[in-house]
Amino acid sequence: MKATGHLLLQREVLSPSEERELAPCGWQFLQLEEGWAYWLWQHTAVEWHPGDLLVLLPHNRGHLRASQIGRVRFHTFHFCPELVTGLMTLQERRRLRELAGASRPQPRILPASQACARQFHRMAREASKASGLLSRCRMLELAITVIAEEILETPLPLERGDSAGARFRQLASQMTDSEWSLCTVEDLARLCGCGVRHFRHLFRQQFGASMHVSRRNGRLVVPLEAPQCAPVKDPDSPPEHRRQAGSPASSPESNPAAIPPSPAVPNFPSRDMTATHTTTQD
Repeated sequence: MKATGHLLLQREVLSPSEERELAPCGWQFLQLEEGWAYWLWQHTAVEWHPGDLLVLLPHNRGHLRASQIGRVRFHTFHFCPELVTGLMTLQERRRLRELAGASRPQPRILPASQACARQFHRMAREASKASGLLSRCRMLELAITVIAEEILETPLPLERGDSAGARFRQLASQMTDSEWSLCTVEDLARLCGCGVRHFRHLFRQQFGASMHVSRRNGRLVVPLEAPQCAPVKDPDSPPEHRRQAGSPASSPESNPAAIPPSPAVPNFPSRDMTATHTTTQD
């Protein structure tokens, strides 16, 4: 079950010596407000000091343990990129997936002296004065600020005479996912200066899967297929159920389309010979 409260700033309290497991829930951001605590991850205990910002990647599993001296208070929120559309490009989304899918993603602890930690502290202090929408926008700004250096790439200027592949990469680094979904494959192929078939090849080469597979798996918001025009029906022709039994249209001999086709060879689904194994980090 996915956690609710996306980009919602929450305040948590741990009693002395209390330990709490943090299950993967998107990107998690936690800042210690009061007390002393430890982040337990892969048989390693990392000290968590007041004001430090703890950043957990989607697959980080671990525990928070409060010290025996006193209680611990901290603020936290989580960020799920798949719930935010219309802001990130396909390249940025791919980079986020690569970071989240690393074999052993390293959690981060940003010291209280860093700008991001100071920004979190200021927003947590002013959270009661901000509306829900404004507070979520500030949390989103903080999340993107923390991970921006990992996913952002400087777009190269598009020069005349560049190849279709260079123009495709330019589009992938500048157009947001929602913009891709509003364009047809034919439109994007024209922007790249190539045919539809070559555009599909560039898409597979860039993202490792066809557009059909990407759409089916929900990995990317991919362009729409061009709508196919339905055959135009003669408005003067009577409906099928009103035709006389002896009319020429209802006779199989006079209407070849009415003859049922021969049974086709069944298309049995292929067996999936691959198995997915997941490992859990203690």
